[in-house]
Amino acid sequence: MKRLIYALFSALCLVGITSVSAQQVYNSIATAYVTTTISQSVVFDSTMQQGGTFEFSVLAHNGGGRAGQSDTANVKIQFYDSSNNLISTVNTSYSNNLPNPTALGGNPSIDPAVPWTTLSISSTLTSAQAANVSYAKVSMYGIDGSYWAGDYGPWYRAPTFTHNGGGNLTYNPEFGPYNNITAQGWTASPNFGACQGAWGGSNACIVNSSGQPGQSTTGLVANQNGGGPSATGGTTSGTAGGYNNSMSTNNPDGSTPTPPSTLTVVSTAAGPSTSTSTSSPGQSTSTNASTNGTTVNTAVATRGVTVTTVAKADTSVKNTKTIDVTRTITTTNTTPVLTVTTHTTPVTTVTTTTTPITTTTVTTPTIVTTWSDGSTTTANDTPVTTTSVTNQVTTTTTVTDQVTSDTLVTNDVQRSSTASTKSASSAGITDVMKDARTNPFIVDALNIKDGAWITPSASRTTTTGRMNAKTISGGWQQTGDATAGFAFSATNSDSAGYINSRTSGESYSAVLYALSKQDYVWVKGTVGMSKGVYNSSTTIPEFGLSGRSKAAQTNTYADVTVYVADNIWGFRPLAGATVVRSSVSNAWDSNALLATAPAARTTVQVNPYAGLRYEFNDNISLEARTTQTKDFGNVKSIKATVKQDIFEDVSVNASISYAKGHNYTNTTGMVGLDWKF
Repeated sequence: MKRLIYALFSALCLVGITSVSAQQVYNSIATAYVTTTISQSVVFDSTMQQGGTFEFSVLAHNGGGRAGQSDTANVKIQFYDSSNNLISTVNTSYSNNLPNPTALGGNPSIDPAVPWTTLSISSTLTSAQAANVSYAKVSMYGIDGSYWAGDYGPWYRAPTFTHNGGGNLTYNPEFGPYNNITAQGWTASPNFGACQGAWGGSNACIVNSSGQPGQSTTGLVANQNGGGPSATGGTTSGTAGGYNNSMSTNNPDGSTPTPPSTLTVVSTAAGPSTSTSTSSPGQSTSTNASTNGTTVNTAVATRGVTVTTVAKADTSVKNTKTIDVTRTITTTNTTPVLTVTTHTTPVTTVTTTTTPITTTTVTTPTIVTTWSDGSTTTANDTPVTTTSVTNQVTTTTTVTDQVTSDTLVTNDVQRSSTASTKSASSAGITDVMKDARTNPFIVDALNIKDGAWITPSASRTTTTGRMNAKTISGGWQQTGDATAGFAFSATNSDSAGYINSRTSGESYSAVLYALSKQDYVWVKGTVGMSKGVYNSSTTIPEFGLSGRSKAAQTNTYADVTVYVADNIWGFRPLAGATVVRSSVSNAWDSNALLATAPAARTTVQVNPYAGLRYEFNDNISLEARTTQTKDFGNVKSIKATVKQDIFEDVSVNASISYAKGHNYTNTTGMVGLDWKF
C-alpha cells in the first residue's frame, strides 16, 4: 500500500497537478519517520540586545501516509550567551497537530484538503535579559504520526524569525543550496540525505517548489531573498542582526505567487459501519459451604546456624577546642528458625464461583466525501463504544481428605550495642591564625640602630595547646629628618600539647615603617603583609581514624603608634592601634569526621593599645602595653630590650617579651646583629 501511495505521489509531482507561479523559487524540507530537528543560529546585534519581542514561526504540513493519522510538529527558541551557556528556552507543545484525513502521499501539492499550518512561538526579553544574549537558536522539530518507513514525516517551509514584528532575520529560509551544501546554513538531526520515498530511511531531504522530492528548485541559491549566499550564514559566526529576508510565513514564496487550483467538496454521505466486540472476565468471587472433619496438625521447628555480624558507625561533634568522635559497635546474632506445620482435614465443600464478564462493542461509522473531480474518499467518523456486564455462575461439590503443609522461616534476632567516645584537639590551625593576626610582624624602630640588621628569635604561644615558633627576621633602617626602614621575617611553627593533633606551618612577612620625631609627639607608622600556610594532622588511634587539614592565611595590616616626645620621670607614654585584615583561603579536610580547617572567610579587626616606655639609657629600655584584641580579650605585655656595640658600626640587639590574655600566653626571645653601613 505504501509503495502504491508513493508511486501515485511521484506521478502527480511529475505532471504538476497544481499551477505554480514562475516566481515560486523556494524549497521545502521533508522529514522521515523518526523525530527530526531542523535548526540554525541567529547572531544578536546591539539593537536586538536592547530587548523586545522575538518570534519564530514556520509553515508545516502533514507528510502523508495512513489516513486519520496526524503528524506532530513544534517550534522552539533557545537564547545563549557568548560562552554558549543556555539562558532561556520557549517552545510549543503540540501533539498530533498536522492532520492527514485523505491518506495521500507526502506531497502537500496533491493534498488540498489540508492547508499549511503556521506554527509560532514568541518570547519577550527585557533589556537586562537581552544584554547577555549572544545568539538565538531557532528550531522546528517533529515526528511522523504513522511511523511509516519513508518520507512521511512533517514538511516545513519559510521559517521566519522576527524582532518586534520586523523583517525575517533567518538566513536562507528558501532552503537553497550553496557550494553543493543542501539547505546551506541549516543543520538537521538526523543529517540531510537523499529522499527515500516508501522504502525506509531516516534522513530529512529537500523538495522543490513543484513538490518533487530530492530535487532543488532550478536556479535557486541560498538566501536568494536576503542578499545571497554567505559561508557563515546560520552559524554563530554569521552576520549580527540577521539577514532581513523578504521570504516569511506571510510571503512564503519571497513574492506574491499565483494561487494554486484546489479541489472542492461536492457532497458527503454516511458510509457503512464496522463493529468489533471483545469480552474480558473480571475478578471472580467465590463462596464456600464446607463441612469439616477433625483436623490433625503437626508442627516441627528446626533452628539453623547462628550468624554473628558486627557493624560500626562513627559520628563526630566539633566543639570550640575538640572534636569528639563516638563509635557505636552493634553486634547482631541471627538464628534462622524453620517451622513446618502439616494439616490433615477431611472436607466436604460446595463452592459457588461468580465471574463478571464485560463485553465491549466498538462501532465505527464512516463518511464518504465526493470531490469536484468526481473522486471519492472514505474516512472514519467518531467511534461509538458500548459495554455490557453479565455474571457467569458455577457450582462444584468436592469431598476430600485435604492434607496441607505450611513452611515458615523466621529469624531469632538478638542485638547489643556499645558506644565509646574519643577526642582530639580541633583548634590547632585556628590558634596559630589567631596568634598571627593578634601579633603581626612590626619593627620597634626605637630599639634598632641604623643600618642592616638580622635577628633570629624563638617564641612559645600557649592557647588550647602550645605552638613553638622559630623566626629569622632582618631589615635595613636609616635616620635623616625621620627614621625609615623595611624588614622581612620567615617563621616556622610546630605545635605540642594538643590532644591527638599536631599543627605546623610556615609564614612570611614584609613591612615598611617610618618614625617622625616632632616637638611634642613622636609618630611611628607601619604597613605590612604576611602569608602563611598551615597543616594539621589529627588521629583517633583507638578507632584507627586519621585526617589531614590545610588552610592558608593572608594578613594585611597597618599600625600607628604615638609617643609623648618628653618623658615624664623617665616614662614615655604611648598609644596606638593596629588594623588587621585577615583572609582564610584554600581550606580543605581529607576526613569529614576529623575536619579542623577553619572556614574560608575575611575578617577585619582593630586592636587599640596603650602603654609606657621606660628608657634607662640609649641601650636599655622597658616597655609595657595593654592591648584590646578580638581573639584573646585584653592582652597585657612587657618587653625588655638591650643594645650593645661590639665593634665599630656593629652592635648586638637582644630582647625578651611576655604577653598574657584570655586563654593566651606568649613568650618571645630574640638576639640580633645590627651593622651600620
